[in-house]
Parts: sequence; C-alpha cells; structure tokens
Amino acid sequence: MLLLVALGQPASAAEQAAAAPAELVLLGEGSVADLSAAQLEDAKTYARQHDKPLDEVLTGFVGQDEFVKAVNMLQVKFPEVYSSSRWNRASDGRGEISFTEQPPAAALDVIRESGVTVVVRTVGGVSEQKMLASQAAVYKAVYNLPGVANATAGVDPATGTIDVQLSAGGYLDVVSMSALEASASQAARSALLDKALRVNVTYDPKLSGTLQLIRGGMNYGTCTGAFSIRSGSYWGISTAQHCSTTASYDGYSMGSAGRAASASDGDVRWQATAGVGASSAFQYGYGAFRYVTAVLNPVAGDNICKFGRSTGYTCDTTYLVNRCANGYCGVNYTLARQAAPGDSGGPWFNGTTARGIHSGNVTYGGQPRDVYTRIGAVNLISASVITS
Repeated sequence: MLLLVALGQPASAAEQAAAAPAELVLLGEGSVADLSAAQLEDAKTYARQHDKPLDEVLTGFVGQDEFVKAVNMLQVKFPEVYSSSRWNRASDGRGEISFTEQPPAAALDVIRESGVTVVVRTVGGVSEQKMLASQAAVYKAVYNLPGVANATAGVDPATGTIDVQLSAGGYLDVVSMSALEASASQAARSALLDKALRVNVTYDPKLSGTLQLIRGGMNYGTCTGAFSIRSGSYWGISTAQHCSTTASYDGYSMGSAGRAASASDGDVRWQATAGVGASSAFQYGYGAFRYVTAVLNPVAGDNICKFGRSTGYTCDTTYLVNRCANGYCGVNYTLARQAAPGDSGGPWFNGTTARGIHSGNVTYGGQPRDVYTRIGAVNLISASVITS
C-alpha cells in the first residue's frame, strides 16, 4: 500500500499537482521479510565491518534496490527536470529525490510504483543532465591547463555550483600558484555550457600526494634543460637535439617518450618526465628562478639573455634570425659568443618570455657568435612551453 502526503497541502495527488508544493512525501511499505538471502548476508557483513547495529543497517537495505531502480528510470525518462537523489540520509530507510520544477504526474507514478517512502522536492535550478555536461567541459578545461597535475570536479545541484580542486605540486610559490588558480578559474568559467551555473576553483596540494614538478634551466646530462613543456598527456623538458637523452633531470627520473625536430626546423628536442609534472619555472641564474609568462620568437636586434650550466646568466643581442649553422636551420645568431660547452639546450629569454633554446656557436663575419633555435620550433614537435 502506498499513501501520498503533501506537507501543508491536500492529500489527493490531483490537488497536489495543481498546487505545486515545494515538498511532498510518498509513503511506502516494506519490511526485512522482503530482503533476499544475499541482501541479508550483505547487511550483516556491513553491520559487522562498520560496527553498526544490525537493525539500523537492515532498515537501510529495505527498499534500496527499488529506490535506485526508480531513480534510474527518472534520469532516463525525465532528464530535463531531474536534479538529484539520495538514499537513507538519516538512516530512516527513505529516499530523497529533487526536481528543478514540479515533477510530471508520470514521474510521481514511477516513484509510487517503487513502493518506497520518498521525499520529493522541487528545488529549481538546473537539471542534473545540464550540470554534468557543464562539469565535464569545466573539468577538461582545467585538467588540460599547463601546470595542473591533477584535478577533481563535482556538482552541487542545491546551489548550482561546480566545485573544482586542482593540484600542481612542488616548486610553485605563492605568486605562481595564485596565477595558476586565476587561469584555472577563467578557463572554468569560459567552459560553462550553462552560464546560470557557478564554478568554484580551489587549490588542493594533497590531490597529487608526493607529486613534484620539474623546472627549466637545470642540468640535462652534460647539457642544460631549456623550458618545461607539455605534449598531449606528457610533461617534459625541452633542450637541444644534439644533447643525448638523460635518465634523470632536476632530481627525477625521465621517461623514454619524446621527439626531436628535423634538422631543417632547428636544434631542439623534448623528453618526457616519468611520474612527475612540470612547472613554468626556469633557472635564469644559479639558484635563481623565473616563471614563463609568454612565448615569442625573437627578431633581429632584440635584447636577449640565456642561462647555461657552464657560463650561467649572460645577455646579448640577436644579430640574425632564421639562419643555418652546424647542420641545423631555423637558428639565430647573436652579436657575440658568451656560452660554452655544457650550455647547449639551455633557455634563451627576455624577462619572463621564452625566446629560444641554445644550440652552439658559429663564426660569421669574422666574429664568434652564439647560436640558438627559435622557441617556436617546440610547436613543430607537438609540444608547447608551459606558461604561468
């Protein structure tokens, strides 16, 4: 037997539908006798493992399958108005189902037929279907941001909010972490499919456990690493193609994945990390770090600086661009030579803008000059420099 009780409203279903109450209770009947032997065994196991009274656990098992079946049907048949559901919140053996608007009579019939006691609420807002579509779009936008190591997302139908927590790991100071949160919030809002929803982005350092982030400008074998990159699902470091791959970088193991440019596109390669992420930080002076905020190819006459493990932080001027030297094309010459062996693969930059990757040296016009590959060559090998 099933009774219909509207809180503060007439008892008939027809009158309730017309008055559109914000909450009503559909009363059902069920007993432990309705449980199968398998369900009884599950209930006893649950009570024992969670140290709960068996009578309380049995109450939660009675009608559970019928409630879940009804919810599944509502999600399929009434996606435009179904909002959320929950079973046994107060350990009282009843369910709760919320709709964005007064549920159709056919939806109430589905609940009645379950024979379970259910609190039905009209809460307004956006349907679960729309919220989940926006959640997927928001999560993808945040998770794929350079600098994000991991992320979680969930919806709160009651407030119409999508909550996103992201993690980046070590080496991100307060300034760069704030920048990452800001870019993640902007990306999340832009990805919302329904602008009536809200999104809340926060940083949770616990999400990735002990995950750390590599930085540019560190020792790469006998060379120097340039800038951290991302290529699809890979994090990694860029360097010169003529530098051999390395087993470890910045204190972490490196993977075998990577790609080198053709000689006509410059002296550049990237190698993936193994189990760690990558940040926009790069060493520009021994023990001093900056964070990449932009990526621009150089032009002749621009002021530019480099860092290498051998000679450290020096600055020069780009003399010629898009030249060929030492077996590679797409490289640039500086006015003078200040680098030395070991600096190969290191970053060339202006302020916090990535400009290029050190290649070597050449004598041109009777003058020894440094040679570096334009940073845009990284994109030709399916990678992008990570920026804050």
